[in-house]
Amino acid sequence: MNHEKIFIRDDGHRHKVCVSMWTSNYNEPVRWDFSVWECKPKKRTWINVVNTDNYDYRKLNMEERVEYEKQLSLCYVSKEEILAAKLELWNKIEPK
Repeated sequence: MNHEKIFIRDDGHRHKVCVSMWTSNYNEPVRWDFSVWECKPKKRTWINVVNTDNYDYRKLNMEERVEYEKQLSLCYVSKEEILAAKLELWNKIEPK
């Protein structure tokens, strides 16, 4: 399941946190993933903040790439904002 939450900064920048949650079967734990997108002031185009089209990214192995993406994303949004998006998704699927 996917969920998006948009955060608006004082300077007009908008940052969108897209969180995903999934599981393959009942025996495995729930897996979480997130991505961060940026929209500059007075623009409508969303751009992914992680640039994978450079040598610094391609030279890394898979574990290092995940950490690189996480650290780069944290330059734009805080851990609390990512957690807020995850909690909104969790509350959407919580049984009533």
